Amino acid sequence: MNHLKVDRDKDGFLDQPLTKQVNAMNVWHITVPNKLEGEIGWRALYENRLGGQKGFNYDDDFGKSTLYGVGIENKMFEVYTKTGTINPAKPYRSIALLTLSRLHLQDNYYGNKTYLGDQRSFNANTIYQTIIHDTRHYIRSGLSFRYNHYSEKYNSVGTYTNEIIPGAYAEYSFNNDLNWAVVAGLRADIHNTYGFFLTPRLHIKYNIDQLTAIRLSAGKGWRTARVYAENTSVFTSSRALFIDDLKAEEAWNTGINFTKKMQWFGHDASFNADYYYTWFKNQVVIDMENIHQLRFYNLDGKSFSHYLQSELNIEPISNLLLRFGYKYNLVKQTFSGELKSKPFTPRDKALMNAEYKIKKGKYSIDATLKYTGKGRIPGGGININGYELKSNSESFMTLNCKQPGEPNMQIFI
Repeated sequence: MNHLKVDRDKDGFLDQPLTKQVNAMNVWHITVPNKLEGEIGWRALYENRLGGQKGFNYDDDFGKSTLYGVGIENKMFEVYTKTGTINPAKPYRSIALLTLSRLHLQDNYYGNKTYLGDQRSFNANTIYQTIIHDTRHYIRSGLSFRYNHYSEKYNSVGTYTNEIIPGAYAEYSFNNDLNWAVVAGLRADIHNTYGFFLTPRLHIKYNIDQLTAIRLSAGKGWRTARVYAENTSVFTSSRALFIDDLKAEEAWNTGINFTKKMQWFGHDASFNADYYYTWFKNQVVIDMENIHQLRFYNLDGKSFSHYLQSELNIEPISNLLLRFGYKYNLVKQTFSGELKSKPFTPRDKALMNAEYKIKKGKYSIDATLKYTGKGRIPGGGININGYELKSNSESFMTLNCKQPGEPNMQIFI
């Protein structure tokens, strides 16, 4: 919880929202010896966040043009079950059923704008697992069912959506316990509105030696976008809102990972590198290029990302752990026929972390330096009443440090 109103930069707005959060959960385990194992659990969440101007009071200021406030209230309740058979004679063979039921309510306001969201969902998956010839070859298959009901109201405009998505899948895995592991999967779904989707996936791992591994992956994914619930931050502006009749998003992804463990300075060290390329067949574009408008429409053109990340972990002296990381993220989308960098997405990020453990690891002194590069500002470069809107945000660094018994301290550089 956070009840402290902080405005260190003296701009009249809270640096961090006031927050109340309550979580509760419980789990029961069920066992029928040598026949069945099961689990049933529930989880409840209540969260309330209040931001905006420091002097804002809901009872006095909501619905007026005096002070600006933002309120986000979340209520969520989930119930899940897991049930699986046990076969002592054939431990590699099993049948399982997984279910999840969810109720999620949102009650938000952004100044004088309001949003009410109601999601009711039920998901069920069956899993059948067995081997082909020996335990190097596993196959899993099953049926799935998803139901989602969405009721949303933004200001005075209400929308209602029902999704019914039956599906089926199959997955083959091979592992020789030496150097090769392969997982290949294929699933098919039928959406009651958007039709048939076929999504393949392939993962390959090869151990060059005991300390070195390379992984390859490729596949396709799809999803339906919930514009209001997923983009709450953009509704705080005064822009006029336009939403087209949106289709489901589809994308392909390929990637490679390299991992190396070694001994440096007489201690364990590791190096990890990832590269992923994603391109969209269809995407919901959030267009803020016109500073007076906020538009959501389907992609008409190219959209892709190149993602590269590397990380090095070393221990130069006993109890001193150092981590170095770099991330390169080139993301481009087509906005109204023009290919541009995705707004507010820095191309470069870097991190350096140092941790020193004392008293046999019971305590530690920790410091993290982060670098965030420039990001494109949508609509930048124009002149408004003598003020030129910048085309890119400035790069900056943040320093987080912590010593035993002290709270985190953050410094912007």
